[in-house]
Amino acid sequence: MQELLNNAVQELKRKGLSPTPHLLLTEVIEGTQARLETFSPDFFRQHLGWALWFAHHRGLKLENFGCLQLLWPDKNGHFPMDEDCNAEVRRIQTPTPMNEKATFPSRKLGVICCGHVFLQCVAGR
Repeated sequence: MQELLNNAVQELKRKGLSPTPHLLLTEVIEGTQARLETFSPDFFRQHLGWALWFAHHRGLKLENFGCLQLLWPDKNGHFPMDEDCNAEVRRIQTPTPMNEKATFPSRKLGVICCGHVFLQCVAGR
């Protein structure tokens, strides 16, 4: 998984892009696309333990976070949020961005890669 995140960061840097929801990446996984999607705040505490600790240690508040999940498609090109996605591909990438409360801030302080997600911290709203 770390190699995929490294590939994603390298592609973003090479193309001069910022990580944003719905962004398709073509250089992360050979032969297929990867996609960044909004990661629900409902799952932050469960999946972003050390990143949250670090942010708290730096004085940042949970409401100032946005997070993206790096997703890959099934063999037929369906991503986990697609109705026709293979159930096992969907299961191993859970949680997926099906929560409408999830948002992604536009003003960024930095990006932290943690597991299969990008955590972006923002300066107050």
